Amino acid sequence: GYFALNYFEYIFFYWIYYYFGVIRHLGQSQSAIYTTALLLTMMAMMPVGGWVADWLIPYWGVTASRRTVSIGGLVLSAIFLYVGTTLTTPLAMVTLLSMALGFAASSEGPFWASVIEAGKGQVGAAGGIVNGVGNVGGLLAPMLTPYIAAHFGWTWGLHVGALVVLSAAIAWCFIDLSQAEIVGSP
Repeated sequence: GYFALNYFEYIFFYWIYYYFGVIRHLGQSQSAIYTTALLLTMMAMMPVGGWVADWLIPYWGVTASRRTVSIGGLVLSAIFLYVGTTLTTPLAMVTLLSMALGFAASSEGPFWASVIEAGKGQVGAAGGIVNGVGNVGGLLAPMLTPYIAAHFGWTWGLHVGALVVLSAAIAWCFIDLSQAEIVGSP
């Protein structure tokens, strides 16, 4: 799941400025402003996802809370990216792409909280594995996206990212924290 999340996020890190400027012809200044808006949305939404997941725990339990926030955010990310790439109005496109990146980022907190809880006495190793596998996704996205774009167009390069982030949502269906020791619990 984290592999797929990083793949999705790294598309934005490496290619969104290019996409705005060269593919969408928005110009350097506008592309810089819009790229910054996306990253600020990501920054704002990241703690919100963790907060919402934590807030839901007393009502739904650990697994359902983290799963719901993550799956919801990841599915919305795929939808917003897909629809955003079809829009022609720059502000509407940037708004949806910002929401795509923001909702993806909202799953970061639940991912890492789950690693800590499931890792039990091996949290460092568990975190290292998750981060390492995630970085492989981050390594592949900047290479595969332009390859796909060169053969099928930039819209498809980004739509593949939407499909990949949906696989992260599917991965959450297999995460069960019911046996995990909650850090700080008696």
